Amino acid sequence: MEILELYCDLLLARFGLIQSMKELDSGLAESVSTLIWAAPRLQSEVAELKIVADQLCAKYSKEYGKLCRTNQIGTVNDRLMHKLSVEAPPKILVERYLIEIAKNYNVPYEPDSVVMAEAPPGVETDLIDVGFTDDRRRRGRVHSTSWWT
Repeated sequence: MEILELYCDLLLARFGLIQSMKELDSGLAESVSTLIWAAPRLQSEVAELKIVADQLCAKYSKEYGKLCRTNQIGTVNDRLMHKLSVEAPPKILVERYLIEIAKNYNVPYEPDSVVMAEAPPGVETDLIDVGFTDDRRRRGRVHSTSWWT
């Protein structure tokens, strides 16, 4: 939600530019497309977001809105897409979280041996970095994320 709030703040700060230009400024493309992409996924929690997205689609075209909703133009924020993904987290990630929670609260917990056996041998993955390849981290697109935070 913080990402969306920052994008809304950016659009508000650049509102004069948005009003005066007919075409989308390249510096605002990620903000605009991310807000349009996120609106249907969060409309039950933030009804105003749908209104903002509808206005942006009216300004920049329905076709642009359709492309944003499917991220066909590739300008939607990757981190937000990951956070709002409907995919279930990998079983190994869930298992590692359960292990850490049990350690933290001194609760006896026996990890699922089947799930743990599926983990790559000798690879201890930091919970923060699960789900992102080194390639994406090198490009600077993802710094530190976890599935639920």
